[in-house]
Amino acid sequence: MLELASPIGVLIILVLLSAVGFSLLLLNKLGSVSRQVVDLEAYLHNLEKQADHNSGVLFRVADTTEQLRLANEESVATLDSLRREIGHLSDDVRGELGTSRAIEMARSGVSKEDIAAKTGIPIQEVEAIVTFHGKSKKNNRSGFRIGLHPEICFGALKFAIPVALGASYEARLPVYTDDQV
Repeated sequence: MLELASPIGVLIILVLLSAVGFSLLLLNKLGSVSRQVVDLEAYLHNLEKQADHNSGVLFRVADTTEQLRLANEESVATLDSLRREIGHLSDDVRGELGTSRAIEMARSGVSKEDIAAKTGIPIQEVEAIVTFHGKSKKNNRSGFRIGLHPEICFGALKFAIPVALGASYEARLPVYTDDQV
């Protein structure tokens, strides 16, 4: 024991005590570091869960986006089709209104050229409208209307077709007066 009381012994004891203290300090730090590692592992595990969840959400968003894109394309195609159909319908309505106006003008005695200019209907169509719907031209001696009447046309066909097919009777067309037309 004497040797422990010597300066070398005191130094050895101090070194041993320092080593034990330093070891305890290292053990304390090791515990703290290992708790931090465990906390970091839990945090990383939670981040992985969130990444997996976010990945699933992104896939659902991508699917929904694709469905919306397809629905949008279909809507655009339907809208284009409707626009074309509306255009055709408006053309038809304008044509019908123009034809009605041309018939009224023909009945009031307006010239073919004026009707074509005011309605935009081609002159050939105006000529047909004036022929069928224009002011009647009367034969001064008989008072009968000269021109085509739908019943006359169909009556002519009724008699002309059998004759053309070889029927052996004489076709007579009815004559209409102004009050019958």
